[in-house]
Amino acid sequence: MNFFFTDDPVEFLQAKLEYYRSQKNKSAWTQKALSKRLGYRSDRSIGMVLKRQRCLTPPLVSGLGKVLNLTPQEYRYFDLLVQRDRLLKRGIDSSFIDRELQSYKTSLNAPIILR
Repeated sequence: MNFFFTDDPVEFLQAKLEYYRSQKNKSAWTQKALSKRLGYRSDRSIGMVLKRQRCLTPPLVSGLGKVLNLTPQEYRYFDLLVQRDRLLKRGIDSSFIDRELQSYKTSLNAPIILR
């Protein structure tokens, strides 16, 4: 399955979770189960990320990469999306990241969804 279709890190995360829920044990991929795998006591942090109330942090991105078994390409793409999102929220040019993100999309012939 191709996950290089979005420019939004939360959409990427949601797509990956939905894929796992459809392919594997559904209950193993709830917010609560995911939070437990990440070492959180509560599922609130993950819920807040999925509701866009909390930003993805580098340690959380790293943890999600491991828990979700992201390929090196998926992990890099996800990390770039998070970096890009942080730059855009600060009003900083993200064109250098956009170029690398675009290379993933074009090299894999993924449909491009613009925000």
